[in-house]
Amino acid sequence: MKRRLITLVVFSLSLPGSFLALSFILEPRMDNPLQHDFVGAAQRGNVEEMKQAFAAGASIDGYATQGNGALAHGPALIEAIESQQIEAVQWLLEHGANPNHVPASESPLEIAQWKAEEFPEFDVAQRIVKLLRKHGARTTVSLR
Repeated sequence: MKRRLITLVVFSLSLPGSFLALSFILEPRMDNPLQHDFVGAAQRGNVEEMKQAFAAGASIDGYATQGNGALAHGPALIEAIESQQIEAVQWLLEHGANPNHVPASESPLEIAQWKAEEFPEFDVAQRIVKLLRKHGARTTVSLR
């Protein structure tokens, strides 16, 4: 997340030509920066960074949340699937990520299948589907 510089300029109605300018920096607050690092690394396919964050205590199926508790990113597995990072998907599955964790309305397998159908020219999407199935992934219908 990026820091943002905000400048607020206030003009006086009673004294024409006078104004007050205030500048401040907004820094996004995170509930767990380590989890943000882990999920972000999965999204980028940076397995080395994932290993470091996991070793430091990041949760394999955890969510990255904002300071107010609102969801910022889904679990690392979902983020890696959506950004087609097969090495990250494989590492996550090998280290205990739940291939049937349904954070919203679609399972990881359904997201991967959609990517494979939407982008048939990309072999990686099909490989992710096979990898998920190998690790026991199912669709939400079969999980009910």
